[in-house]
Amino acid sequence: VAREIARSIQLEISPETVGSLDNMPTHSVKAYDLYVKANSIDRSHPSTEFSYRQQRDLLEAAVAEDPDFVEAWGRLNFVLDEIARTILQLGWFGDTEAERDAIFAETRQAAQRALDRAVALDPANVETLLALATDFVAEQEDGEYRIDRRKYIDRALEIDPENAFSWYTLGWWYHIAGQSLSAREPFLKALELDPLHAHIVGGALIYFRNVGDQEMTTLLSERLIQIAPELGDEESLTKVTSYSRLNGIIWQLVQSADAAIMDSYVQAFAEEQENFVGNAGLDEHLWWYEAYLFQLQNDLDRLVDVAVGPLSDTPAHNEVMHFMHASSMVLSAQRIVGQTARAEDTARGILAASETLETDLPAFPPILIAHAMLGDDGKLREALQPILDNLADSAAAQSPWTYVSIAHLDPGRAVDLLLAQKAKHSDWLGPSVIALNHVTARHLLI
Repeated sequence: VAREIARSIQLEISPETVGSLDNMPTHSVKAYDLYVKANSIDRSHPSTEFSYRQQRDLLEAAVAEDPDFVEAWGRLNFVLDEIARTILQLGWFGDTEAERDAIFAETRQAAQRALDRAVALDPANVETLLALATDFVAEQEDGEYRIDRRKYIDRALEIDPENAFSWYTLGWWYHIAGQSLSAREPFLKALELDPLHAHIVGGALIYFRNVGDQEMTTLLSERLIQIAPELGDEESLTKVTSYSRLNGIIWQLVQSADAAIMDSYVQAFAEEQENFVGNAGLDEHLWWYEAYLFQLQNDLDRLVDVAVGPLSDTPAHNEVMHFMHASSMVLSAQRIVGQTARAEDTARGILAASETLETDLPAFPPILIAHAMLGDDGKLREALQPILDNLADSAAAQSPWTYVSIAHLDPGRAVDLLLAQKAKHSDWLGPSVIALNHVTARHLLI
C-alpha cells in the first residue's frame, strides 16, 4: 500500500522509508527521488520544451547517482526520443535551423547511449522494452517505423499487463501501422488504467481527434484542461477537423462495408463545403474528399473533371500531399475512361508538385501512379525495390498501398503478397481499403 501511494501521489522518498518499499528499482534514495520527479512532470504537465528539458535534467542526474538504474536509463531514452521528434516535426528546441540541427545530432547520440545502457543492464525490463519499441534513432536510420517492434510491446504487457504506458504504446503501434481502428481499445485501456496521466491523455486525444471521434475528443480535452488548466485557451484541443471527421467516416466504411454510411459522408462533405466558402486556407482538403466521394460512388464522369489545385505560391506540406492524393484519383479515372493525354498531364502535375516537398518521397503512392502513367518502369523499380527487400518487417507490409504500387510492375506478385499478409493477419483491413479505392487500385483488382 505504501509503495502504491508513493507512486500515485509522487511523494518524495526519505532514506528511512526505502527499506519498507519492496522491489525498489535503485538503492539510491536520491536517484529514485529524481526519477519520481521526472515521471511526475510527465504525468501532470503538457508536453513542452520546458517540461522535456526538466525531465531530461532529472533523469540524467538520476543515472549519474546510480549508473545501474535501468528504469531511469530507459525513461531517459524515451524523453530524448520525444525531444528529437519535436525538433523534426514541430521545430522546437532552437531559434535557427543550424541550432536545431546541432541539438538534434547531440540528442540522437544521447538517446542511443541511454538505450544501449538500458539494454546492457536488463533487456527484459519493461522500461527497456518500451524504449526499444519507440526508439526514434532506429526509426530515422530505417527510414520508417518497423512492424517488428510489436514484439517488445507484447513482452512488456506479458510482464506487467497493468502498465498503462505499454497499452498506450500499443495504441500508437496500431495507429502508425495503418490499423487505426484497432488502436482504439489499447488507448481506452491505457486511459482506464491511468486516467489522469497528462502524456497519455494528451496522446490519446490526438488519436481520437485524428479519427474524427468528437465525443472522445471533447471528453479528453476537458480532462486534459483539468490536469493542465493553462491549456484552457487552446481551441484546437476540442475541435475535430474536417479531415478527421470525413476520415473517420471512411474508416467506418472500411470496417463495416455498410452502404448506409455513405449517406453520412455525403452529408458531412456538403457541410464542409459550406464551411470552406471563402476560407482559402482550407480549400486543399476539398480536393481529396470530393475526389474520394466520386470514387466511392463510382462516378467516373465527375471524377475526371475534379478541379484539383492550383497550389499556392508557397504550399504547405499538407496542401501538397492533398493535391497529389486527389490528382492520383483523377488520373486513375482519366486513364480508365481513355483520356490518356489528360492523364499524362495530371501525372506530370503530380511529379511537379512532389518537387516542392522538402522531404523526398520516392515511394509515395501518387508519385508511383504518375510514373506508371508515364511508362517510367525504371523509376517504379527504383522506388519499390527497398520496399520489397524489407517488406516482412516494415510498416509497408501493413499499408494497402504497398500492394497497389507493386501491382504497377507485377500484378501477380502483388496479389500473392497481399493474400499472404491477409492470411498472416486475419483482422487486417487492407483488402477492404483497396476495395473502397477501386478506381486507383483498378489494375490490382482486375
